[in-house]
Amino acid sequence: MNELVTRIGKEPKETITSLELLELINKFRIEDGNKTKLEHKDLLKAIRNEFRKQIGEGKISPTSYKDQWNREQPMFVLTLSQARQVLVRESKYVRKSVIHFLETLEEKIKNPFANLSIQQ
Repeated sequence: MNELVTRIGKEPKETITSLELLELINKFRIEDGNKTKLEHKDLLKAIRNEFRKQIGEGKISPTSYKDQWNREQPMFVLTLSQARQVLVRESKYVRKSVIHFLETLEEKIKNPFANLSIQQ
């Protein structure tokens, strides 16, 4: 899990998958002392509930990934703003931590060369 968090933290991206969001939520739930892991199926329900209208209008489309048994499983690709909207259901600590992480991604999108040093 930490490898995913590290990887997506380095990439300038404008979207996040429900799987990536799930990993972040569960990482910060553990840090907050919450031993209850969120299941992907429950996150998908929350996304469908939160964005029912946009999904119905085709503005947010489900996509899929292959699980460990090579089965097609549903997931969503969300904008960072949409990801924030889903976080309303989480604890204050988890919301704050994930939002900070998403803001870091957005800053990297705005200024992708900010952390590069020029070597001579």
